[in-house]
Amino acid sequence: MASIRTAASPAAATRPTTSATVLGVVGTRALVQAPDGTTAQVAQELTLPVVPIDRLLAPGMRVRGALDAGSRRLDVRGMLPDPAAQLARVHGRYPDGAVVPAQVHQVAADTVLLALAPAVTVRVPREHAARGDADLRDLFSVGETVAARMLPGRPVPGPGGGTIQPDLRLDDVDDADTALEAVSLLDGGPPWLPSPCPDDASSAPSAATPPEPAPRPRPVPGPGPRPAVPPPDVHQGPDGRTRAAAPSSDAHVPEEDDTAAAPTPPKKALVNQLELSVHEHRSRADRAEHDAVELRATVRALELEVTGLRDLVREQRDRLDRLHDDVERYKAKIRSARKRRARPTEPAPARRLFTDPEAQLRYDVLQAWAEIIGADEKDEYPLPRFTVGPRFCESLADVGRGLEDRVHRAVVLVLTGRAPDVPGLGLHRLRCGDGGGSPYLVRESDGAHAMRLSLQASSPQARRLHYWVLPGGDVELSRVVLHDDSAP
Repeated sequence: MASIRTAASPAAATRPTTSATVLGVVGTRALVQAPDGTTAQVAQELTLPVVPIDRLLAPGMRVRGALDAGSRRLDVRGMLPDPAAQLARVHGRYPDGAVVPAQVHQVAADTVLLALAPAVTVRVPREHAARGDADLRDLFSVGETVAARMLPGRPVPGPGGGTIQPDLRLDDVDDADTALEAVSLLDGGPPWLPSPCPDDASSAPSAATPPEPAPRPRPVPGPGPRPAVPPPDVHQGPDGRTRAAAPSSDAHVPEEDDTAAAPTPPKKALVNQLELSVHEHRSRADRAEHDAVELRATVRALELEVTGLRDLVREQRDRLDRLHDDVERYKAKIRSARKRRARPTEPAPARRLFTDPEAQLRYDVLQAWAEIIGADEKDEYPLPRFTVGPRFCESLADVGRGLEDRVHRAVVLVLTGRAPDVPGLGLHRLRCGDGGGSPYLVRESDGAHAMRLSLQASSPQARRLHYWVLPGGDVELSRVVLHDDSAP
């Protein structure tokens, strides 16, 4: 399991740690509030990069981290779970035999890599992923969530007593099985995975996008009130008659023609001039109003075009989402159909009853001896004592659950002395070199000689079993190796 924990920066390590409450999650940011009322944000790129932030944080959660007062950013990398903590959450949440959600991380023709948590992955071979010899790339997609059954984990030696590696299989999950909720990576957080898509789920119609309300028509202002024509300046003379005032000096007064019968009255010239000015201003207002109407029509046409483009983008995005959902749903249906059509080809793996790998091995060998040797032959072929070498359990943990039963049966045949009678095992002594004339390999400390037999045939890098035969006849199991590994 590779660690995906993000290392905190040196600057963040020097800032004081503060706690905060998550107010909400928008996009790739979470808004948090400190006890003193100040707000900050948590950036997704500073958390687990493979997990969306809304699958890590939820409103109401309590978080802690280093607060950068300048950028108002809270660095929570110190509280993110490491691989060991994620494995502990998986063991605490999922019991053996439960149907659980898992995310597809990698798909090959004969294996699929599933993740129970971002750093807790399980590689499932084809015989446990689907019935028959189908290409798994036609059945699974990277990133989809599938339902898998938890199997008893296998112990993996390591520092501090080792760990229990989870194990999964997909081919025995029925359509009616309900998967548990995915684990939360932080206390109080949401499940890190959505529920797996059921095999027979029908395509959910996408919600119709409500049409955008048409913009209200803007009132078209009519022509403004005509400017009042100022009355000519009049005054009353001494004789009581009303007379028009003389025009100003800058007013245009037509010159008198020598041949004209009478001059134009000053009052009429002023009225004509004012009327011309009013008509000119009114024409300008009409042209401006016409231009405004045209501009409003252009803006409305552009708004309608933008609305249409937005609707087209939404339709294309919805269509793409539906196609993606259809692909995952059809793959799930294919898996379900293959499981219903095919019959099981092998029994379920034995339940792990011991945390000590050597104790589990001795129990499995005893069980294999009880199954292989008939009731009337057990006195003739008793199971003798044997020694487990320091590297045997570690090498056995790497072969996978599908090959362990074959190793146990081969060990029983060796211990009961029946291995030389089985031609397919190809039992022979190990030599010091690759040449046929090389001397046989003998251990200097006790004189034991090395033996080798085949566990697989006609496959690249087939497995082999190495063991020592002590001078007294006792057997010491050495290692399970690949074909090209000739070291004892």
